[in-house]
Amino acid sequence: AGSSANLSTATTATTSTWPARAVTRLGAPTQQTALFMGTMVSITVACPSSTQAHDAMDLAFAEGRRLEALLTRHDAAAPLGVLNSQGSLRDVPPELLNVWQRAHGICHLTGGAFDATVLPLVRLLESRSNPEGELELPESDLREALALVDTDAVYAGRDGMRLERQGMGLTLDGIAKGHIVDAMSNRLSNTQSLPNFQSPCKT
Repeated sequence: AGSSANLSTATTATTSTWPARAVTRLGAPTQQTALFMGTMVSITVACPSSTQAHDAMDLAFAEGRRLEALLTRHDAAAPLGVLNSQGSLRDVPPELLNVWQRAHGICHLTGGAFDATVLPLVRLLESRSNPEGELELPESDLREALALVDTDAVYAGRDGMRLERQGMGLTLDGIAKGHIVDAMSNRLSNTQSLPNFQSPCKT
């Protein structure tokens, strides 16, 4: 499905285990956690200077927030929110186009098991959920929602993106979260103050 459950995701700047000699050289690891698209993301950094460690994590979280603002479906003013509400988007951020193209490719690789156009079905399930956990769906409503799930009915090009059927919608929740974590990890790796076990972190 195009939407994933709230999972705990961790990106680690060095390693998940901290040998005593590394802690002595780099200092105790510092950790920060933040919420991105309904998922808790944690970063752990070890560095001789706690200030440098926090600076590195701040840069990574800033990159995460930048991407979240481009890829979330939960903000009507976000590019994906505009596409879903209006059916078209003229100025498509490269990051959104890139993630959509990856989602489109994965859909075909999985024979449709992963499909980012599943949002109409997700909305239907959300609208019929109840505290008791029971779910009753009229077959006609289910067929109507499924008729709007079609990754090939999305146009994406240099001149914008367009949903070819009225009522369609995209959710990148199932792929954007991993994309954001990868970008945050890369931001840490490219930060001068990122520590490693070979040498102390430097600025």
